[in-house]
Amino acid sequence: MRGCSKPQRHGRKWRVVHPDESGRRARSTFDSEREALAFIDSFYAAASGSFGATVAQAVDEYLESRREAGLKAGTVTTLGYRLKGLLATTERDRLVRALTPPIARRLFAARRTKRGGRPSVDTQIGELVAVQGWAAWCVQRGYLKTDPFAGIEVTGAKSRGKKQLRIDEARRFTDVAIGEGTEAGLAAAMALLMDLRASEIVERQVRDVDDRGSVLWIDRAKTAAGDRHLEIPLALRDALAARCAGRQPEDLLFPGRSRHWVGYHVRRLCETAGVPVVCPHGLRGTHSSISVREVSIEHVAAALGHSSPAVTRRHYVTKSAEQAGKQRAMLRVIEGGKR
Repeated sequence: MRGCSKPQRHGRKWRVVHPDESGRRARSTFDSEREALAFIDSFYAAASGSFGATVAQAVDEYLESRREAGLKAGTVTTLGYRLKGLLATTERDRLVRALTPPIARRLFAARRTKRGGRPSVDTQIGELVAVQGWAAWCVQRGYLKTDPFAGIEVTGAKSRGKKQLRIDEARRFTDVAIGEGTEAGLAAAMALLMDLRASEIVERQVRDVDDRGSVLWIDRAKTAAGDRHLEIPLALRDALAARCAGRQPEDLLFPGRSRHWVGYHVRRLCETAGVPVVCPHGLRGTHSSISVREVSIEHVAAALGHSSPAVTRRHYVTKSAEQAGKQRAMLRVIEGGKR
């Protein structure tokens, strides 16, 4: 027997088909769908020794093992989204041992976003890497004999760079974000004006706001080159000072928030401002393309926390922006300006 069926309507009640103690087909009836779902959860919890772990249970165990290994909370959250999206963990009766290569290929081919389309190539690669790591862990635990996702390949080219705002659009976005006067607006403005990653924003502590509110320290960044300190724009200093007032040095500036929270409000504020909807990385790219018109690509790379200007050129700065900066530097020299 495979396991429990999904809850099914049975008159005014809900029915679940499941194996009994002898392995024969049995039926249990419940007053509500919630009670039926609770029975399914308890059934698998009690029967995991004989039927093996479900995919949902194995995913939860794997995520907990990653937390215990010291993975950042935000990284574990993202890992969970990737696994649950591809593995369809809402199907409670799927057992790990039933994941065969044909089923794995079918799950991968059937993957759709909430809007109904195929995920981007980048998302597909991220999900496949995540699920292969999970499968390797399942093999170590004895839940699987081999990785059923081995051999699956993602077709198509990875995207380079994210959609960016134009200069006037960036101004409108900034005005709306700061003018809203909320913590979400402040976080979104920091993403654009200070070229910060969403994770860097939500991980900042009170003590990172330094030198009387004029400097923001970034440490524990994504890369070693990401550890840096930045000047806080005047437009953000009062709001950041207010968030620091009366709090302990190691308190988070945005307690209980994740990078996904930043992304949600960046997109929301784009809609409010009437500009193209971009993600936080798109705001970093916007900052880079605008700032490189005035300073060197090497300076922009350092401000972004990149290990090499090549990364900045490839993913963040438009070619025309860098060319405009070079042209402006050349004119300053020709006109006798500062080299």
